[in-house]
Amino acid sequence: MSEKKRTSKLLLCCPAIVLMAACVFAESHSTAEKASTPATIGNFAYWAPCTGPDNCTYFFNPGSRASGSGNFSTGVTGAPSVSYSFVTSLPLTWSQNGNSYSATFGLGGTFEMSLPNGSIFMGTITSGAAGYEGTTSSIQVYYAGRWNDGQFATGSVYEYQINGNPPDESLTEQVSP
Repeated sequence: MSEKKRTSKLLLCCPAIVLMAACVFAESHSTAEKASTPATIGNFAYWAPCTGPDNCTYFFNPGSRASGSGNFSTGVTGAPSVSYSFVTSLPLTWSQNGNSYSATFGLGGTFEMSLPNGSIFMGTITSGAAGYEGTTSSIQVYYAGRWNDGQFATGSVYEYQINGNPPDESLTEQVSP
């Protein structure tokens, strides 16, 4: 398959994936459900619009590293606020065509997370993807690493913006014994 055909197929898939994920999040997460973390480190999943105390940013340019950060102030008693930031390595592949861009990232870069109780997570990006088409953009990275208590965890961050609306973010984590 030629590089041009492969790039065209990838560019056509990016907006569809972003829209499907946005629909899933919109249907399955309400404000009351967004925090599922107990007061100690463990498995969790958060979703929130990036407004008010729940904020996020992400940046990527053709052929460059991507970065992002976010905060979840859960508002749920016993559930900790979570802050994170990441920087990828250079993209494995990337393409740009007019007002469309897509990139894939491999192993490398950093992922850091903290809780108000002083728990700190240090990890590595294991893979990711970023892209935009028109006014729709997204970035998703997967990570693996350890909390400062030695607990191993993996997870993902997904930040996206559809048609210029305020961005949304999700953060998941699964710890391993």
